[in-house]
Amino acid sequence: MQPKLVGYLFEPEHINLNRYLRTLYRPTEHDILLYKKWAEDGRSQYKRTEMAAVHIPFKFGKKRGNFSMPLKESKSIDGHMKIDRDIFKVGIRSLTKNGVRFQSSISTGGGRTCSKDVLIESLKQSIFTIVCDICPFGKWTYWVIENRLLVNCVRRNELTTRGWQREGFYNFLEQVGYDLDNNVIATKLVLH
Repeated sequence: MQPKLVGYLFEPEHINLNRYLRTLYRPTEHDILLYKKWAEDGRSQYKRTEMAAVHIPFKFGKKRGNFSMPLKESKSIDGHMKIDRDIFKVGIRSLTKNGVRFQSSISTGGGRTCSKDVLIESLKQSIFTIVCDICPFGKWTYWVIENRLLVNCVRRNELTTRGWQREGFYNFLEQVGYDLDNNVIATKLVLH
C-alpha cells in the first residue's frame, strides 16, 4: 500500500510584528490587522516561503528531498529539489485567501495575458511545484505536487489560467491522494 501524501506544517515566527508593535505605544486593532493582511499576501511573502522551504525535510516515499534556491534568479524556476542523487527543477507558489495560480510570474499581473498553452509550458519547465498555504496568519502548510498532475488538470479544463480558489485546490489535493488531516510538523524558524 502506497503511503498517503502529506503537507508540511511550518510556523514562522514573525518577529517583525513583535518589533513593529513594540515601537508603538499601544498598537491598535487596526495596526495588527494591517500587519496580518501583509503577512497573508503572496506577493509580500514570496521570498520568505522560499527561504523557509530550504529548511523543510520533504519526504518522497522513503527518500528525503531537500529544496535549494538557485544562486541566480530565474524567470522559469524557483529552485531545485534534490532527492538522493537526482536534482529536479521546482516552482513555488503561494496559496492565499484568494487562491493560487500556476503560470510563471512573467505571465501574471496587470496587462499580462496567459493562455492554456502558456500555462502548460510554465508547468512543464519544472518537475514539481511547492504550494505554500500562507493563510491563516502564522501557520504555513507546504504541499509538493508533481507538475504532470497539474498539466493533466489543465488538459481536462479543471485548472484554468485563473488558477484555483482555496476550495478547488484542496479538492484537487484530496482527489490525488493527499492526507489533509495529518500534516507533518516541519520546523519552527524565526523569519526577519
